[in-house]
Amino acid sequence: MTQIVPFPLAKRVGFIRKHAELALSMTPSGSDGHIDRQIEIQRQALLRKGCEPRCVDRECDQLEGAIRGAMWARVMTPGGAA
Repeated sequence: MTQIVPFPLAKRVGFIRKHAELALSMTPSGSDGHIDRQIEIQRQALLRKGCEPRCVDRECDQLEGAIRGAMWARVMTPGGAA
């Protein structure tokens, strides 16, 4: 059986920045829901392509961390999300 290795989702800088900015424009609960939906969309896409579920979980965890990290970087930057 062939294993499909996805391009690291956490390296998709444009996607990460876009969704970090969108999430920052929402309420905290709206932000969490948005991030959860985006991660689930990516999860389902990888599973449909035949990626191994453990690999998909790892990629999605890293993607979520990258989005949340980008949000914190934006907030902590002088003149950031204010």
